Amino acid sequence: MKKIDNSTNQRSTVFRWVTAGLGTLFIVCALIIIWTMPDDDVVVIVAAAVIGLLGIEALVSAAENRPSILTRLGPLP
Repeated sequence: MKKIDNSTNQRSTVFRWVTAGLGTLFIVCALIIIWTMPDDDVVVIVAAAVIGLLGIEALVSAAENRPSILTRLGPLP
């Protein structure tokens, strides 16, 4: 009897969960940055917006089972 190899499916599912977790972490970080900023500094708001958008994009890409922008950056040191 042949065994069905589901290892690629499992890696894909794990990868999607990790991407969703990373996206959630980025969104939480953006909210914490906005919540704790001392003044209405434009640079801080823009940085928090970029981090939040990367988190939202990671969540959407995990839901659609496609690579996110964060995974396309390649191996970082």
